[in-house]
Amino acid sequence: CHRRLALGGHCSLLVTLHPTAPSSLPELRFLGAERSIAPLRRALNSRLAEWRPERRVRLNLQALLGLALPSPVAADAADAAV
Repeated sequence: CHRRLALGGHCSLLVTLHPTAPSSLPELRFLGAERSIAPLRRALNSRLAEWRPERRVRLNLQALLGLALPSPVAADAADAAV
């Protein structure tokens, strides 16, 4: 299962969950201009040890990236406004 998360600033994150271990650290791939994604990649790499399998994936990603992800409701509303 994979999802693309819009992070803002013309950056997104492709998240691929492992079907046999969905709470394990997923495969993560940043998409966007290098100058935009470099700070996010550094934040992620410096906090990889903070991944906790007992936490929801969304909360883990927020902790690793050091930012709040948009809520599904807010994302749906933004898509509808386009």
